[in-house]
Amino acid sequence: MAPLSEIRATKMAAAALSRGPGYEPQPLGTRFGTNDVRGYYLDLRAKTTSSSAAAPEQLVPAGLAQLALGWWERSLGGEEEALEAFDNACRLLLDQAVSQDDALLWPYDMAVAKYQLRPPWFSAMAQGQIASVFVRAASRDEKAADTALQALRPLLDRAEPCVVNLKAGPVLEEAPTTPPSYVLNGWIYALWGVRDVAVGLDSREASALFDDSLEALLATLDEYDTSWWSRYSLWANGRDLAKPFYHRIHVAQLEVLHALTGVAEFATVAARWRNYDTRTATARAVLAKGREVLTR
Repeated sequence: MAPLSEIRATKMAAAALSRGPGYEPQPLGTRFGTNDVRGYYLDLRAKTTSSSAAAPEQLVPAGLAQLALGWWERSLGGEEEALEAFDNACRLLLDQAVSQDDALLWPYDMAVAKYQLRPPWFSAMAQGQIASVFVRAASRDEKAADTALQALRPLLDRAEPCVVNLKAGPVLEEAPTTPPSYVLNGWIYALWGVRDVAVGLDSREASALFDDSLEALLATLDEYDTSWWSRYSLWANGRDLAKPFYHRIHVAQLEVLHALTGVAEFATVAARWRNYDTRTATARAVLAKGREVLTR
């Protein structure tokens, strides 16, 4: 067995370079609807062929939700066995849920040194993506609609730690940090869960939250722009740059938001950030993330 220091170095290098399980390609979805709920907004089929798909019960909540959405995408392509795998992922999600009042919560049982998080903690991103899973499951299972609403309840209540209320509107927090971190990709993933409940389940409460959080996102979006790259979050006074993997997800997410809302600014920023993605800028971002990991 390799020395512990060597294993840690390998993991840090993989993290900086966005390689390995968890970094599967997530291109723009091709089957999502702008007026209904069909395919997911990013194509997560690569999750289903990752080594981590062999042990779905070991995935973190958002990871399991993304696996389910990958299987859903494959089922829309006509693969019957994919629908069985989707149903299995839904069962695993239900098994891992914790009931609290009228909500279902999915706890993270891992510490995150970067954000000084200690378990258990809860994520708006996970709650939103799990809601997205069960809105889609509701087309075949009546009980799934209730599960989707229960998953989204912590967001609909607009209460910390899943929601931080700014003057501009509510931010959906992937990582419940102090001070708030405002992780961009997690905010948008959570926002899509809100949109799915609003459209798929005709929820006025979710529709109002979507509109308000979208307004907050538009008011905050410039803060994620360094003039040469995008920020992953607003943690550490803006020093938290996105890895190339997440920078490209940001671009795709903004393109989806433009398709869903027609707001021109999303397309403008997406195009600008896509143009940032040069070989020189990518190398600069990787070096910056590597220094950050080594410092921690």
